[in-house]
Amino acid sequence: MGQSNSKKAMPDYEAPLRQKIQLLYNIRDFATEIVSATTEVIDAFNVPGPEPKRTHNVAIGLASYLSVHGTICSPFFEEYGKFLFLMRAGYDKISREQAIFHQKVIDKVIEPFEKWLTVDYKHMHEQILELRERAKRQHIAASKIAKEAHNSYLRQLIEAMDDYNDRISKILEQHAK
Repeated sequence: MGQSNSKKAMPDYEAPLRQKIQLLYNIRDFATEIVSATTEVIDAFNVPGPEPKRTHNVAIGLASYLSVHGTICSPFFEEYGKFLFLMRAGYDKISREQAIFHQKVIDKVIEPFEKWLTVDYKHMHEQILELRERAKRQHIAASKIAKEAHNSYLRQLIEAMDDYNDRISKILEQHAK
């Protein structure tokens, strides 16, 4: 209940600031989605490897399979063996291009966004929280000062009323004699 009162009492100049902070949070969400979706796209070309959390490019696996199969078939079916070696060369080229693409996406998309999320955004978020805490402390202090000023004003009014009551009592005593 105290928090809602303090939020209502915050100055109106904070509305543009709140909009910018919300925009920062939206950018964070967008960057997180980009990293996730980009990783998904890159991983679509890969299959799980023998080690946990390692993947192998599908084209590399096919090229290896075609190489082995072509070597076995060549002595018996020369044309088919040549075809398999040509297919292997094509898959080798595809796997190299995919590896280059993969690395470029990591270097130019994933790493910059992850760096922004883990370093820059984290720092900005901590600063925002610190500024909010400072604003809250200032608001509490300002409320306290306003309350003290109001109490001081009330005390002055009470003293003035007491003074008037004393004067009126003296006047009434003089008229009563």
